[in-house]
Amino acid sequence: MYEKEKQMSREDNCVCFAKYYKKNKKKHLKVCSTWQKRNPIKFAEILRKTCIKRKKRYRRIVVKARAGGCCICGYKKSMNALHFHHLKDKLYAISKAGSLSEKKLRYEIKKCIVVCANCHAEIHDNAFNPQDFLK
Repeated sequence: MYEKEKQMSREDNCVCFAKYYKKNKKKHLKVCSTWQKRNPIKFAEILRKTCIKRKKRYRRIVVKARAGGCCICGYKKSMNALHFHHLKDKLYAISKAGSLSEKKLRYEIKKCIVVCANCHAEIHDNAFNPQDFLK
């Protein structure tokens, strides 16, 4: 049996765990909470590493979305000078995305346009309408 598990791909492993978790959710949560209480330092370290991995993955998603530069003036020298401007209803701030799921982050980015700091300030001063530049 060990050899069979060893040959399984990561996706298959995730699917198997998801099925197990669905059937044994209460038991799993009880075991996990007991382990967390007995090993608080180790649990904190695992949580910290998981958080760092998630932030790095989200950072790659955000950088990829900004790669085209400002959709108004074309500026793309510094990624730090590029902002997301929400065109539709804003549910979450992209900068505070650490607690969001990846799916929600991608959905929120789709509702935005990328603009440089200067163009973003002009949009909020009603100097022009960003909808005009999307056509």
